[in-house]
Amino acid sequence: MKNYHVLLVRAHCHYRCIFCRMGRANHVAHRQRQIEETSPEQEWSRVEASLREGAKDASTTALHFMGNDPIHHPDIVRAVALGRELGYAGIVIETNALQLDDPAFTREVIAAGATGFKIPIYGSCAEVHDPIVRAPGSFDRVMAAFENLWAYPVDVELNALILKQNLHDLPRCNFRYFIGFRFPFRHVEADFSYDYYTPRLFDVPGVILFRSDLVVPCITGRRSEMPIEVARASPGMPEQPDTDPHTSRRRPSRCSEDNCPDYHHCQGIFVPYLETYGEDEFEYRPDVAAVLLDYCCRISNRFDGRRRPSYLE
Repeated sequence: MKNYHVLLVRAHCHYRCIFCRMGRANHVAHRQRQIEETSPEQEWSRVEASLREGAKDASTTALHFMGNDPIHHPDIVRAVALGRELGYAGIVIETNALQLDDPAFTREVIAAGATGFKIPIYGSCAEVHDPIVRAPGSFDRVMAAFENLWAYPVDVELNALILKQNLHDLPRCNFRYFIGFRFPFRHVEADFSYDYYTPRLFDVPGVILFRSDLVVPCITGRRSEMPIEVARASPGMPEQPDTDPHTSRRRPSRCSEDNCPDYHHCQGIFVPYLETYGEDEFEYRPDVAAVLLDYCCRISNRFDGRRRPSYLE
């Protein structure tokens, strides 16, 4: 299966997340200049050309719309409809879902051909979620979007970032949909420093780590057959090695084939984490490795009873 990604520029994100640069004044101004310098006609021509180019590859099965927030793009329904017309088997929109609190719009975008949505959620309640995204009222709107989406046979994948600000609350994120947990990498030019929002691994509940995107056997209990050389911060494109110093991963320097039997099953941790907190947490402990894996497997089923995206089945 191959995903084809299309970036929609003329779409603002309504969140101002504490870990992201999107809310910074200089970035907002840059995006606004992009919009002003590109007419709606020029933007649509670019989007249409990109959609048609992707459809030429017979191995492409899914179309993913990305951007600040593509659901707010003025031509999103038109773009989705063209994607369906061109024969993309799946059409996924990565969005904060705020606009999906409108039942009529939700019906319209799904009728046009949208088959899935990837939605971030940062807490089980407004008191946790809203301060992280710095958008009052957003949690209630996302909950309304969930209610609207539940009426349709579409794939919905939730993802929660593991932060100091929501660490106590993540085990309570018990929604109708499948939820995955991601560990934060460093966002360049974010309003806050990496250690402001990134917790130490030992402070994260084991069940959350086990279901996260981290594959560090001595910490999470998970093992991988994918070499670290192709591990990425964005799991959707594992075939493209990540060389960005802010998002790439590496094994701790203290680890080796000699002192860790899981060395080749470890995808490492983000480089900024090692620079911030060091390597003391990373040590193979054979007496607890099996216990850790068994414990995480047994208690992680609290999240498994949710409606899962078809591509995760």
